[in-house]
Amino acid sequence: MRSHPNPFTQPYWVYREWQSALLLAVQSKVHLPDNEDTPGLHGTVRFLLDNGVIKNPVIVASTGVPKLDTLMLQQIVTAQVPKPYGQNTNQPHEFQLSIEMLTPYKWFEYHVYASIDKTKLYGRDAIISGHTGITAVDFDYLDGIALNITVAKSSGHAELDRSSVETVSKAELPAPPLGYAGKTVHMQVIVCYEMHDSFNQSNNCPVGENVIAVVGTRIRRTYTTYN
Repeated sequence: MRSHPNPFTQPYWVYREWQSALLLAVQSKVHLPDNEDTPGLHGTVRFLLDNGVIKNPVIVASTGVPKLDTLMLQQIVTAQVPKPYGQNTNQPHEFQLSIEMLTPYKWFEYHVYASIDKTKLYGRDAIISGHTGITAVDFDYLDGIALNITVAKSSGHAELDRSSVETVSKAELPAPPLGYAGKTVHMQVIVCYEMHDSFNQSNNCPVGENVIAVVGTRIRRTYTTYN
């Protein structure tokens, strides 16, 4: 029987979906102090990623506020980096990211998306069938619970739509931000399913803070000939 080729033949840092997951993990940690609410402050940081640990972060472009630059560096080292896939996963690599100092509410949104990202799943039957697509899921957030979960836009495949709804329903969502306890917040996530193999490595997922990229490895049937 022929062995399956390794679909991830490039270094882990070149895969766009993984880069997006890294940015989401880092961005979800960076926010303004609770007593500040000035939107639109950005900074650029450079750091070394070494076996899942962020080391030696430095400011490349300042937020314009020195104390916030210091806070940003302190916050990004606490990020839980997603597990890489591809080659050279144990090799340190330098990254440079543009990061926003999130307001308390935007920080809450990022934690919602990051929580949902942790429960994503590409069903085995969908992978075998080679199904890909994008599902938009609407839901109401209330005090750490996702309610009224519905498919706002179908992927065209029932199994992918079911997985998307399950991804949202199983997520352990964060507590509401200050002033939102007891209030319903309408939200949407975009769950993008892509298939990679040694012959096709597409990048069809949209870019956005609420996009959850789910990468599957294509399963190809092989046959054994007996003489």
